[in-house]
Amino acid sequence: MIGALILAAGYSRRFGKPKLSESLNNGSSLLEQVLQNTQNIFDDRLVITRSELKNLIHTLHQHQVAYRCLDSTAGISDSIAFGISQISQKTHNSWDACVICLADMPLIESNTYQSVYNTHKTNKTDSIIVAPSFRDKNNDIVRGHPVGFSRPFFNALSGLSGDNGAQQILKKNPTKLSLIAVNDRGILIDFDTQADFEYNYF
Repeated sequence: MIGALILAAGYSRRFGKPKLSESLNNGSSLLEQVLQNTQNIFDDRLVITRSELKNLIHTLHQHQVAYRCLDSTAGISDSIAFGISQISQKTHNSWDACVICLADMPLIESNTYQSVYNTHKTNKTDSIIVAPSFRDKNNDIVRGHPVGFSRPFFNALSGLSGDNGAQQILKKNPTKLSLIAVNDRGILIDFDTQADFEYNYF
């Protein structure tokens, strides 16, 4: 089973207020767009958020997506570690791979999520990390999101803390990384400021 762990517990400090319920110019909220783009791709989805984000939780109920609330003021690494601890519990413990998705990246195309899913599904080795890549204007290959980790990495993910995500695991395991070339610049774009919402991406 390949699951999506959607991280939605950030504090939106650059934006100045919780941003995941803010509307994009197509009428969907930031979170709704990510839920739409990941729908019907993964075998399971789990959102990590905070209990005070009532509008966001209401959206999750509307879309019937499972969630767990993180009571912490720490960074993204703590959200990942908490998410892995929840995956290890009974209702989600059949995940063979965890694809970490960021809820503030609404431009990642469904086809990109599908490609990451398919690579994990057809993987014949025990340990693999999967990520999409995009060739930028300088013709450099840049790794983007989402990033998927097979089960052997769950223990390392559960020990993360701070605000560097899973970068240390990626740096320690370069030979385990499988990059998928995609024509999707959305893998590099997160929404942090009001200007990001005002730009007509849709």
